[in-house]
Amino acid sequence: MKGGIDIRYVALTQLRIIKNFYKYRELEKMFNIPSALICRYVKGDVVPGADRAKEIIEKIRKLNILESLIRKRIKFVEREYVGLLDIIYDVNLLRMAAMEAYKLYNDSDIDDVLTVSVDGIPLATYIADILKSKLVIAKPYRDIGVEKYYEETYFMLGPPKITSIYVPKKMLKKRDKVLIVDDLIRTGRTVKALIKIIDKADAKLQGVFTMIAIGNVWEKVLSNYIEKIHPLIKLPKKLI
Repeated sequence: MKGGIDIRYVALTQLRIIKNFYKYRELEKMFNIPSALICRYVKGDVVPGADRAKEIIEKIRKLNILESLIRKRIKFVEREYVGLLDIIYDVNLLRMAAMEAYKLYNDSDIDDVLTVSVDGIPLATYIADILKSKLVIAKPYRDIGVEKYYEETYFMLGPPKITSIYVPKKMLKKRDKVLIVDDLIRTGRTVKALIKIIDKADAKLQGVFTMIAIGNVWEKVLSNYIEKIHPLIKLPKKLI
């Protein structure tokens, strides 16, 4: 394991982020902790003990606070879920999501965090940082000055087109433990292409972490990897 983060730091970071969305009185009811003490935690005047930190983290999970905050920012157009701009570039939400990824993968010794440009980059950057891993970005073009690439071509929907993604070979090494990160999974085709690149590099897929998964098409496309996929939120394809 690459040197874990103090559980008290995780709890304090999440509390400070949550405070951007809730008042102290609301937090007092949510955590059953006096608002004055929560205020001192947030300001850094007092650090909770390990047991209290665990209680705070567990409460955040049970209350589905992150899921609630994300759902409030999803915009709808013609009964379809779209408009994720308010989510994927919200620094506080990204930090919260990165903390969730840390809880899941801190013991996995992740070498590389792999994502596709551009919307997956902000979240992947935060996760790579907290896991002390290398950030690897698959792009729809070849960078100047790089000669050797892993390439994968696949069919995309809406609008239909054939696309290719490229990862410099020097960025993925044999036996590297890789975590795929994306903001959204809809068809699963992009993730499948990334998995094929990992296979070409003779690296090992450790997991797939995404903020939102829509519908169930992706479950069929990625049926061989379901146990490795961790969406923070699953949404139906259309509103009912």
